[in-house]
Amino acid sequence: MNILIVDDDYLVLEGIRKGIDWDTMPFEHVYLAQSVKQAKEILQTNPIDVLVSDIEMPQENGLDLLRWIRGQGLCLENIFLSCYADFQYAQQAIELGSFHYFLKPIEYDKLRQIIINAAAKAKHLPSPPTENNWKQYWFDNVKEVRDAFWSRILAHPEELERQSIPPGLSYA
Repeated sequence: MNILIVDDDYLVLEGIRKGIDWDTMPFEHVYLAQSVKQAKEILQTNPIDVLVSDIEMPQENGLDLLRWIRGQGLCLENIFLSCYADFQYAQQAIELGSFHYFLKPIEYDKLRQIIINAAAKAKHLPSPPTENNWKQYWFDNVKEVRDAFWSRILAHPEELERQSIPPGLSYA
């Protein structure tokens, strides 16, 4: 497993890197990025299972990064750490399927436990379907696909007209 930590503040990155005993964690690599651009480059070249990201960063923010990740079909668990107690940020994080949203500063022991929980959940994430394994993916994950589809529709009913019902799902 691999983890990516994204924050525009170098001291925060170093604090997390040095403040957590990574040798006791289930990660082979701990990647660090100081921008969304750097994070995208890492995500395109390395499998990442858990992402810990700041929200407010120059140019693009952590929410933009998570939207991009979801658009790429990457399966990972996301934890947001933010200095902003902004309800709209938290709401967007939830809509994007973020694992957790915490306000800085956070105690290392608490962050460590959250990361362990996210890693445990990430281990059980199904691989995204490819053209060759779509039927098997559907068979193995029909409940999750169905629940995700209807959750999106319930959260955004205005999009119902633009959505097509995936094969095997019914309005019932």
